[in-house]
Amino acid sequence: GWTGCVGVVGRWRGGVGVGTAGRGSGLALATAAGIAVFWFRAVRSDLSPGARLAIHLVLGAVILQVVLGVVTLVNVVPLGVAAAHQAGAMLLLSTMLAAAHALRSMAN
Repeated sequence: GWTGCVGVVGRWRGGVGVGTAGRGSGLALATAAGIAVFWFRAVRSDLSPGARLAIHLVLGAVILQVVLGVVTLVNVVPLGVAAAHQAGAMLLLSTMLAAAHALRSMAN
């Protein structure tokens, strides 16, 4: 049926495979770029030492997560790297929450 053709066309555009990994990589890089801009603007503002540390930790966690994501895709998802990527996601979430808390404390 035609639904099978849609699946093939959806994965192949112009001779280059665009699967889930391709879409996810673009989204991850756009998110990383947005956080890098946030970091650049944040470190130029007047922050408390705790908030500044939290912002630096967020950037470090984002860099780690992007690198782990690329290594995971290049090596076709080895279990150890995939597990490290998941742990990196938890680290990134934790640092984002710490930064939000530090910035919110400054607002009060």
